[in-house]
Amino acid sequence: AYVREYKLPSTIVGQIYMQGGQLGIASYHFQPDISEACISYESAPTQWTLDDGSRPPARKAFENPRYDEATRTFTGTINWSEASFGGDAKWEYE
Repeated sequence: AYVREYKLPSTIVGQIYMQGGQLGIASYHFQPDISEACISYESAPTQWTLDDGSRPPARKAFENPRYDEATRTFTGTINWSEASFGGDAKWEYE
């Protein structure tokens, strides 16, 4: 039997986290430069719309993204003030 060892990541930096096993359906992208962290909606279902009826952007950047290696804590804000999403104008992450 072949056993493949897989090391779990020790940081989110450089990682992508998918929902539903597919990129672009609100997948979280934590670039090597954490200031470029974003949520991708590139493959979002057509029924996903902002409250003004428009589609979400292909990539929505986090405002003030930070990652604390010692506590493994990510903080950042997704600002939907231009067009709310599901009634939300802002998402705060920690």
